[in-house]
Amino acid sequence: EHLDLKKDEAMERTFKGIAKHFTEVFRELVPGGAGKLIMKTSHEGKQLEPGAPASSRIAAYQGISIRVQFAGGAATQTMQQLSGGQKTMVALCLIFAIQRCDPAPFYIFDEIDANLDAAHRSSLAQMIERQASRVNEESGDPEPTQFI
Repeated sequence: EHLDLKKDEAMERTFKGIAKHFTEVFRELVPGGAGKLIMKTSHEGKQLEPGAPASSRIAAYQGISIRVQFAGGAATQTMQQLSGGQKTMVALCLIFAIQRCDPAPFYIFDEIDANLDAAHRSSLAQMIERQASRVNEESGDPEPTQFI
């Protein structure tokens, strides 16, 4: 039971970290836009009690949805409503959010800019440059990542 509790707490902590970074990365890659990861639960519309054990909260989880709004766009959109280039940007935001939580030493991308317009290509190039020269906030040590 103790192990299950630790696992559930780790799942919640990881999701919260990735969701926080996703919002930040989306703002960086899509200036004027907004993005959010949302944990879907079996208790739609109902709030779980804040003091509820992690295991009961985890058991209620049914998946993750992504809501985004691009600059100059109308209301928040789901993935099904996005163009190919917009879906690419959302996928990249998720990858970079995960990278900020648990960096890997290298990433291999193949033609990720194929569906992107010039503005999004430029912001993507800047993001890759920042991520490749990232420094650990606590120790100040470089955490280089290669992008191929």
